[in-house]
Amino acid sequence: MRLSHISPMLEVNDLEETVAFYTDILGWELTGTWPDTGSMTWAELTAGSVRFMFVTRDPETADQPLALTGQIYLYPDNIDQLWETLKTKAAIAWELQATDYGMREFAIRDCNGYLLTFGQEVEA
Repeated sequence: MRLSHISPMLEVNDLEETVAFYTDILGWELTGTWPDTGSMTWAELTAGSVRFMFVTRDPETADQPLALTGQIYLYPDNIDQLWETLKTKAAIAWELQATDYGMREFAIRDCNGYLLTFGQEVEA
């Protein structure tokens, strides 16, 4: 079996705030919403070939913290440019750094607390 891509669907408490964060801060494009009229409960955002889906949480669980036990690792084509763009606009989890495993990376928290790590391979 071969898979072509991944599109995580993440629960959020405030879908409009999430859409604003990903479009205004990260520069992603809103490519889909549901329903077409009224308050949206699902949204799709894309950046290049990366696609995230977000869904409004069930009100019965909205008082519980959002949880993702890991991080989402993204590969930009220009880590330095992205760092300069985001370092004053987002909650920084760790600053741009070179790693022992051959990457330059940094991480931010989105408006929901999800950890987004951005990494680019160091050229030899």
